[in-house]
Amino acid sequence: MPADTPHPTPPAAGQPLHTRTVAIDVYLETPDQLRAEGEILDLRKAGVVPTGGDLQTAGFIHHMQLHVWIDLASGVIDRLEAHQPHVPFEATATTGGESCRDVVPRLDALVGQSIEEAFHPTLAGCFGGPLGCSHLLTLAQAMGAMLPEVLAGERRPAIARARTSGERVAKRAIFLDGVSGEGNAMEVVVQLSDFETRPHPEVTHALERLARQREVRAVASVDLEAMTITAIDAWDRDRTTSQLVELGWTDRSADVAALVGGPALRGLAAALFKRFDGDPGASLLLAALLQFAPGLIQCFAARTEALLAQFSAGASTGGTVRELPKELSVGGMPDSCYM
Repeated sequence: MPADTPHPTPPAAGQPLHTRTVAIDVYLETPDQLRAEGEILDLRKAGVVPTGGDLQTAGFIHHMQLHVWIDLASGVIDRLEAHQPHVPFEATATTGGESCRDVVPRLDALVGQSIEEAFHPTLAGCFGGPLGCSHLLTLAQAMGAMLPEVLAGERRPAIARARTSGERVAKRAIFLDGVSGEGNAMEVVVQLSDFETRPHPEVTHALERLARQREVRAVASVDLEAMTITAIDAWDRDRTTSQLVELGWTDRSADVAALVGGPALRGLAAALFKRFDGDPGASLLLAALLQFAPGLIQCFAARTEALLAQFSAGASTGGTVRELPKELSVGGMPDSCYM
């Protein structure tokens, strides 16, 4: 290539940035107990982030698990285990010997609590804000939103009698994907799928295991300078096995239209609860949209090149590069967990 030929640059728009997955599987452990296995996985697809005195590159960022055993009759958590196969902060000299895993024992405060009653206040008190890991907190909140409904379904006498110990009774899977848009825009897609199963004795072939599938899909545009939602559309559908082909999506865009112009991060959860809490027909839409802000932070961290360019002054001509504001340093401080 001749020296004066400019190097080709791929377009910034359309670049995949990050995928967050939240998955919750629920099993009948014994006739009297459910076991829920929750997992959160962050896969960053771009960027280099200074984190805890080191560099966090593209790849797996977080992989965390929460397993709880719940008494079927009372809804009380009998046992809890948390695992963190992959964390960004290991205990090193750079982190002062601290690690993401240090806070996990605080979750033991949930044992003996009802997941249907005081779960969320107890979780906030023992693990909220600076007390815990924001990613395990997000996973625990998602489990607390799903499991009361599963418990109610499994308490139906006909279901309880037909189940066999060890079988999976329900699953929730939530995916959030961020893609770079034009200029300061980002496109964010959230998808949620709920699966309810029929008891094994009622099934003659595998597809009949699906008793019900409920889905939500939301697509939003975010202005990263103002950190506001500039556009959002949503759809949902509720199908049984016999409707898998015929039943289409219902447009829920009018229900989320009030979010346009509002916050994409701080303040979004409050706006969502104000709009949807107490509406049983919107419970899945609320559960999906509550993943928006914590997932967006992950996508934001994948845009380090854009951040550096935005907060540099004359670097290409020998000028001085300004220091990034700490709010935008996405993990630059050893004790922080912005991501």
